[in-house]
Amino acid sequence: MIVPVESRADLVAFIDLPGSLYRSAPGWTPTHRPSDLRFHDPVCGPFFTFGAARSFLARDGRRLRGRITAHVNHAHNTHHGAAVGGFGFLDAEPDPALVRSLLEAAEEWLAAQGVTEVWGPLEYCLYDRVGLQVEGFDRPLPMSAAYHAPGICSILEAAGYRKKRDALTFAVPTPQQVPEFICQVVDRRPIPGLAIRRYEPNRREDEARTVARIIDRAFDGNWLHFPFPEALMRFHAQEMAPILQPVNVLFAEVHGEPIGLVVVVPDLGPLLRATGGRLIPWGLPGLWRQVHTPRELLVVVLAVAPEYHSLGVVGHLMAAMVRTGIQRRCRRVCTTFVDEGNRPMVNAFRRLNGRVYARHRVFAKSLAAVSATPGS
Repeated sequence: MIVPVESRADLVAFIDLPGSLYRSAPGWTPTHRPSDLRFHDPVCGPFFTFGAARSFLARDGRRLRGRITAHVNHAHNTHHGAAVGGFGFLDAEPDPALVRSLLEAAEEWLAAQGVTEVWGPLEYCLYDRVGLQVEGFDRPLPMSAAYHAPGICSILEAAGYRKKRDALTFAVPTPQQVPEFICQVVDRRPIPGLAIRRYEPNRREDEARTVARIIDRAFDGNWLHFPFPEALMRFHAQEMAPILQPVNVLFAEVHGEPIGLVVVVPDLGPLLRATGGRLIPWGLPGLWRQVHTPRELLVVVLAVAPEYHSLGVVGHLMAAMVRTGIQRRCRRVCTTFVDEGNRPMVNAFRRLNGRVYARHRVFAKSLAAVSATPGS
């Protein structure tokens, strides 16, 4: 039976469900449970300031077997002139009938909102986890990537969903020095007025707004991008504050104007797996160690204003990123969502000896055949 999430107890069950499904899976990395509870709360969750969503649980008596959300990102649709909806947080036993029931509940709700096409899995938007895992099930994922049970992909395809785009996660071993091809870009393309500066923690909100402005310029043509909402900016700034140090965020400025940045944070995946997603109180010593002496880093974003792409600013930021990994004696650096169509970035990570560590796929389906159910 598919039922909507309506109470606080339902929400807690929704958040805790992946743990019961995937606890023994080698690739699963839990998320930070308190952050999830805030993120999904309709009262204080940032998505609900610019979008609408409905969450569902699959119940078999007292047993929970799956979950899904359906959402409409009004800010995205306004920006692109679209009528697109999404599904996300699809976690379920790989039973075709069960997964189809969850998808149908999401599709019916979306059709009632006037949506004509559905994309997913998207955990609300580009700035969250993207895609259904289709490769890399046998290895622990970084904290930014969603785990899904093998077999869900074929169920989605049988339900009429087709591939829209793949997102790649790269694992890059930390080199002993900045690679020669990056040095050549930096040396051959000096940029008058260029400076690389570090993040200033005592100006957290101002720095977060600078990050949002750069991302808006850099990703304006991206199919998932929309202007960075203030509420989402504040949420992520607050969530990342405990793990951010000046060395983690590097800004590229030309004559004082911010035109690019790279954000590289400690990957808390191993700690989240050890604590089951509950960092307080038992995870605090481990959190301190991960922040100050991280073994693995995660590239959260690497963005440059498009008019500076040909000037080699990306090379300058990648050189700074590599030096950060060397200075902190990290074993490797993983990336977040790298669009398979972004050939320059894909090629750059491959030249750094990066390998595709995991692959996630976004699917699309027309909702023209789905009838809206009044009162859904």
